[in-house]
Amino acid sequence: MKLKYILGLSAMALASAALTSCDDDQYDVVGNPDNLVYVNIAHDYPANMPKNTYAFDLYQTPVGPILNATPGDVELYVQCTKPAPADITVKFELAPEVEVDGLDKFPENSGIAVTLPENTVTIPKGANRSNSVVANIDLTNVDWSKFDGTAYVLPIRISSVSGGAVASVEKNFAYIGVNVDHKDGMINPGATSPEGSRITDCSAWTGSYSVPAIGRSGNINMGNVTDNNQWTYAFFIANHADGVNEEVVLDFDLGSVQKIRGCMFRYYFAWYTIKDGTLYTSTDGVDYTEQGTLSWSDNGIERTFMFWAPTEVRYIRLISHSFYGGTGEGTAFSDFNVYE
Repeated sequence: MKLKYILGLSAMALASAALTSCDDDQYDVVGNPDNLVYVNIAHDYPANMPKNTYAFDLYQTPVGPILNATPGDVELYVQCTKPAPADITVKFELAPEVEVDGLDKFPENSGIAVTLPENTVTIPKGANRSNSVVANIDLTNVDWSKFDGTAYVLPIRISSVSGGAVASVEKNFAYIGVNVDHKDGMINPGATSPEGSRITDCSAWTGSYSVPAIGRSGNINMGNVTDNNQWTYAFFIANHADGVNEEVVLDFDLGSVQKIRGCMFRYYFAWYTIKDGTLYTSTDGVDYTEQGTLSWSDNGIERTFMFWAPTEVRYIRLISHSFYGGTGEGTAFSDFNVYE
């Protein structure tokens, strides 16, 4: 899928902008008499990067780098603070040598090829906005493993302006950025629904639950949690009168090591579900690996944990930290599905 972002906003107020606009829309010096040419991105750029940044996300995971979104071309144009008295010609250039505080340059020989097939735009006489040109991004030969830091930018600079205007000093750059998120576990937080085929032969599975804070525990009726029916729940843990949430631990043994894509926990009703949980896996029931924690802002009945890639697992443990509802409500666990 191509994502195309336009670097620029709709025309802003003209002569009064420098005097009355908010700080974010002030250019260089308040009241500057020059006609300033600038870039202003029409996109929610990342908070950790400079304004005018088009960034895409990269996950460094235990199975290797995974691009969270495939970027497309970046469309560039400029604006000016006053109507152009004559045609204003503006040129762009890549500026890989420019350093941005707190951010890394693109790694050498990273394989990301950025080009400007056309680098000149024009603001017509009497207008405030130019036509556009496209910065092409080619990822054919990219080596994402080289992006092992946290954030990278490649600047695109206004290199020249003619026609009685001057380039803004403060806002004469656009940026292509890469935000890197290092994931220690196998959980893919972007997977919100089950993937793969549900395992239906559950005859060898066993399960148990415990609430360490109150010393409650028990075995789980596996018939209730493998029937794919939310109305047959296995146990109910009520909230305390003071609304305190207790951690609930679910343990399942699949009977043998299997290569699975993930699992889903279903709860009895919207107000008997969990708000967050940490998933652990093991092949021997002794050494467990923390695969990740997910949190939910809604009170949906299904909580899905999918892996970046099929993973060998026999034992699955979910520790839920909090759940919805007040006094008399709590958590009621209904179904456990595993996908291959």
